Formats: sequence, C-alpha cells, structure tokens
Amino acid sequence: MDNSRETTRAWHRASRCIGGDCLEMMITDDEVLVRDSKSPGTGALRLAPGVWADLLDRVRDGNLDRA
Repeated sequence: MDNSRETTRAWHRASRCIGGDCLEMMITDDEVLVRDSKSPGTGALRLAPGVWADLLDRVRDGNLDRA
C-alpha cells in the first residue's frame, strides 16, 4: 500500500468514538480512506467520494443488507 499521500493528511474519528476502537477516515482530493483504529498499519479501504456518500446515505437511511 502506498502511504505517501496519507502522510500529509490527518486521520479523523467520530466524535462519539469512545475507547479508541473505532473507524478512522481521511478525505483526500480524489478518495476517502477508511481504516480500523486498532490496526492502522494493516491498510485502508479506499473509496471514491461518490461511493462514500452513497454508503453514508444508506447507513443513515438504514438501507444496508445484513448478512
């Protein structure tokens, strides 16, 4: 994984994150990165901004399939 672009940006956690076991996100010019705060060195999920926005909308609306 190329972390060179990540070093100039900051990772953010939700304000409701308690205890440090949370997802962290970083927004760059062309993607949204999401990682596990417990294992930040294992990599990040990289999403296009439109995909991230769709995911957030689906979470807010409760429209996610649970397998």
